[in-house]
Amino acid sequence: MWEVVAAARAQDIPLDGALLETNSKRTRPMGAYRPSTMIDFTEGRELELVPIWEEPMRRAKAAGVAIPALEKLLGNMKAQLTKRG
Repeated sequence: MWEVVAAARAQDIPLDGALLETNSKRTRPMGAYRPSTMIDFTEGRELELVPIWEEPMRRAKAAGVAIPALEKLLGNMKAQLTKRG
C-alpha cells in the first residue's frame, strides 16, 4: 500500500499515509474476504487488468516511482490467466 501512497504523491495527489492504517483497522473486522478481481478470476470472468492494475502502474512508472509489489501482483495474475488459457 505504501507504493500507492508514493505514486499518488509523486503525481501531486495528496494521499495521507494515515489512510493505510485507517483502512486496515476498518477491514480487519471483516475477516477473510475476496477482492472483486479474485471473484472475477474464480468465476471465469474477464479481469479489469488495464483500468484497475495496468493504468495505475503506468502512471506510477511515468512519475518515477518504483512499484515492485504491484508489478509482481500483476505478473502473477497474468501468469494465472495464461495457465487458465
